[in-house]
Amino acid sequence: MPQKVNPVDLENAEGQAEVSNALLALIAYKPETTRMQRDLSDSVVKRMTGQALAHSLIAAKRLSISLRAMTVDRAAMARDLDNHPEVMAEAVQLYLRLRGDKRGYQRVKAAIESGDFATLSGYAEKAGAYLGDAPSLARACTDRVGSILRSKT
Repeated sequence: MPQKVNPVDLENAEGQAEVSNALLALIAYKPETTRMQRDLSDSVVKRMTGQALAHSLIAAKRLSISLRAMTVDRAAMARDLDNHPEVMAEAVQLYLRLRGDKRGYQRVKAAIESGDFATLSGYAEKAGAYLGDAPSLARACTDRVGSILRSKT
């Protein structure tokens, strides 16, 4: 199918992350369940740490490649939210409850059931303000993880 775009980098990143997670889980679990009568400092399982972290690094690199290739159509996203404000229902009820409205969930539920979500649209704008910060938040996470990894080496 020539029209299909295969997200090979994302699929590869997912697979690498799954392998890494499985190995790291084994590394975390195995030492506490082994026999304590011998030295396990050079255990085969412990020697897999490098491989597990390498799979994590490859996953991060492939994910980074995919994310750089993506574009976001902010106008289309804004239109979708304007046409379907109920998408923001979860964010609005959390916003209301964080602001001390103990009936935030019930208010949002009633607005959706009555088809009158427009009464909460001001809250949707406030709750949705984080959308503009998402790229900088993601970059800050990757920068922080990178600095932690660099400090460990």
